[in-house]
Amino acid sequence: MSEFQKNQQNNEGANNSLNITAALYWDINCVSISRKIVNGTHSKEDSEIYAQMKNSTDVFISQVMTGCFTALQTNSLSRCTSFINEFGWKLLAICAHSEAFRSAGENLNEADWLSFKNLLAQNQRSVEVFANSRDLEWRGPLLPYASSNLLPGLREALTPDINLAQEHPHHLVQLPDGHLKRPTHRGLAQVNISSSIDYKNPKINLRTPQMRACYLCRSPQTCECRHISMVGDMVELVEHLEKGVTVRALANFRKGEHLGEFSGQIYPESHSYRESVYSLLLNAYDAEARQNLNVGTVFPDQYGNWTRFISHSCEPTARFVNLIVGNEAISDVQAERSISMFEELTVDYGEEYFKTRPIFCRCGTKSCKKPPPSED
Repeated sequence: MSEFQKNQQNNEGANNSLNITAALYWDINCVSISRKIVNGTHSKEDSEIYAQMKNSTDVFISQVMTGCFTALQTNSLSRCTSFINEFGWKLLAICAHSEAFRSAGENLNEADWLSFKNLLAQNQRSVEVFANSRDLEWRGPLLPYASSNLLPGLREALTPDINLAQEHPHHLVQLPDGHLKRPTHRGLAQVNISSSIDYKNPKINLRTPQMRACYLCRSPQTCECRHISMVGDMVELVEHLEKGVTVRALANFRKGEHLGEFSGQIYPESHSYRESVYSLLLNAYDAEARQNLNVGTVFPDQYGNWTRFISHSCEPTARFVNLIVGNEAISDVQAERSISMFEELTVDYGEEYFKTRPIFCRCGTKSCKKPPPSED
């Protein structure tokens, strides 16, 4: 095999690992959402869907236990036994809820399986926080075997831990040492909200007849459309030593994909946005005046969503786009290019941001416009 063929094979293995890991997170999120639905008002179909998900996990764990109690070891069971020795029962039980993981253990070739495990080892804490913060009931499939003395480490894995699901997932920031913290600003805990709130009533970002049609339904009249995105489920907050809290993708996003509304408290234009490191001017196109008019300023300092933590980069992965959705003017975050699993989400804050603040850019890209002074 030539060096080129080896490199190509390695790249294919890495891509397979990323895709399987992305599917793992997605599956965990889907199971968690399905469980929440059946715990509330739900239909018969909802119950059947969750029962099928739960049964697939229970059957898989039962097969793993059969392999542990007997000498019967298929390739898949042998891999699971090795997986338990490397990562422990907790991660196995979490991953067992994923069809992508169950299929990978059975169908991947050895090189790709090892590549997947290496990637999982680098992100084990991330997977565990993701599952726990979404209230995945991973202990359930293991509990019937808790009394056995033949399964080392199982009882310890089932020891009660802090209930991360009591907080919104975006109230949790993962630190480099694996610990978690609550995001704060000027001594106050930052609170997640699903959409922007106004500092007064009526809202100042309401759509006017002069504004463009709704982006979603193209209606020139006021409509009931809402900006809804599941992308917020598939990102995590990670502390960076220089940049502070950053946003990391837990899925692959396509170029042009709508990632989420930039949400916060909306104040009039006269409110000084320069006092905030998070603020964003909200504009809307006036068809009569044929120009963008300022609607207000979004301040997500205390109340906002995950988009406020998107860091600046001179080579951004996303951008802000002003849209009309329903009866409101909003700022949408859209993918500037394809974004890969575990890649940081960034936007270009613009030159004005750095002109009005005595700070340097920390993006580290070759085209950085305002890098810190050289230490030489």
